[in-house]
Amino acid sequence: MQIEKLTGQRPVGFRAAGSSLTELTLPLLKELGFLYDSSLLADDFPYELNIDGIPSGLVELPPVYNLSDIALTITDRYAGGIYTPREVLQQAKDAFDLTYKEGGMMIFVMHPHISGRASRIGMLRELVEYISSHDEVWFATHREAAEFVRPQ
Repeated sequence: MQIEKLTGQRPVGFRAAGSSLTELTLPLLKELGFLYDSSLLADDFPYELNIDGIPSGLVELPPVYNLSDIALTITDRYAGGIYTPREVLQQAKDAFDLTYKEGGMMIFVMHPHISGRASRIGMLRELVEYISSHDEVWFATHREAAEFVRPQ
């Protein structure tokens, strides 16, 4: 695999573009020995995926669509405008506050061509500082999160 050559690590997880899976995706991920998928929007907490009704051992790390930078920064199709970085920051803080209270996990979906821009990176920095100011918060890779929740 090219990724393994470049990084020295074999990929252990997958996220489908646009959360679009087929009936072949999960069986293929299991066959390839993947640890997790992070495509489905079905819950606020990680869970084990079933394939044909049978527990698969694959962990689903569900992203939060309404916190995807595409959903928040490209357009608000119902209100007819683009959210400002301040509005995005407030939505993310509000979502974090409730998730923190519930003891849950937040997975933000961020793209370098959107959140990596100067107009957005300050918002991201402020969000990380805000989240970091809370006790017992853990910033983890998807691999670390999947390995943590898998035994549970």
